[in-house]
Amino acid sequence: MAVPQKYRQLGDFWRYYTGQKTAPILTIVIGGNHEASNYFWELYHGGWLAPNIYFLGHAGCVQVNGLRIAGASGIYKGHDFRLGHYERLPYDHGSMRSIYHIREYNVRRLSLLSSPHIFLSHDWPCTIEKYGNLPGLLRRKPFFRSDIENGRLGSPPLMGLLMTLRPRWWFAAHLHVRFEGVVKHESGEHEESCQEQSNPDEIAIDFDENEPASIPAPGLAQNPDEIILDDELDPPAPAPLLHVAPVVEKTCTHKHQSETRFLALDKCLPRRDFLEVHPPSSLSRLLSIDLL
Repeated sequence: MAVPQKYRQLGDFWRYYTGQKTAPILTIVIGGNHEASNYFWELYHGGWLAPNIYFLGHAGCVQVNGLRIAGASGIYKGHDFRLGHYERLPYDHGSMRSIYHIREYNVRRLSLLSSPHIFLSHDWPCTIEKYGNLPGLLRRKPFFRSDIENGRLGSPPLMGLLMTLRPRWWFAAHLHVRFEGVVKHESGEHEESCQEQSNPDEIAIDFDENEPASIPAPGLAQNPDEIILDDELDPPAPAPLLHVAPVVEKTCTHKHQSETRFLALDKCLPRRDFLEVHPPSSLSRLLSIDLL
C-alpha cells in the first residue's frame, strides 16, 4: 500500500473481507491512490470484494434496479497514461504507485458506454472547478491556485469522459474538500451506438435492501490534509489535452442529459463533509427513473 509508514496499520476492513462482518447495504466502490492495489488487481474487471461490497474494477459499469453506475479507479499521471500495465508482483517502490495510475485503454473503454446515470471517480475531472464556486474553493484550499492556473488540477481524460458520457451525476473525492458544480451540456440530439432494449452483456446487481447480496492530480506539499508520497514531489508530466470520443460507428440517435451535477466530498474525519445521503425518492426525481 502506497502510504507513509505511520498509516500502515490494520484497520477493520479485514473483518468484511473475510466475511466476519457484512455491510448493511449494497456498497459499490472504486479504487483511489492509497489502497491495497494487489488485492484490487485480482478483480481488474470488477467483482465482489466482500459480502455486499462490489468493486467496479479499474473501469466498469453495473446496473442496480435500473440505475446504471459506471466508474474509473485510480488517479492521473501523464507519464503512465499511455502505457500498458507492466507491473508485476511483488510490487516495488515504483510499481506500488504506477499500478493505480489510470490508463488510456480504460478511458477509451469507458468512452464507448451509453450515458450512465452516475459516474464515480477518485480524481476530479480537470477544470471542473470552473463549474462551481471557485472563489469559495480557493478560500478553503488556497494552495490549489497554482495547479488551477497551470491546468494541473484534476484529470484531463476524466473531463473528456464527462463531456462524452454526460452522466446525470458525477461523484469524486481525492482533494479532501467538499465541492459541487454543474456542467451544462449543449442542447440537441447526440448520436451514439446504442439500443433501447436491455444489454444482455451488462452486469446487473440484484438488490433487495432486506436481504444481503450473495457472493458469486497531485497535491502540493502545503496541503495539510494530503498524504504526500515521494514520487509526487517530482514535477508532473505535461497533461495531454485529450477529449475522449467513442471510436465506433454511430447507429442511432439518443438525447443525452442536458447537465451533469458534480459532487466531491471531504476526507472521513470528524466535522468534515465526507458523507451525504440522497434517499431513493429524491434520486428518482433527479434521475427520472423508477427505483424498485
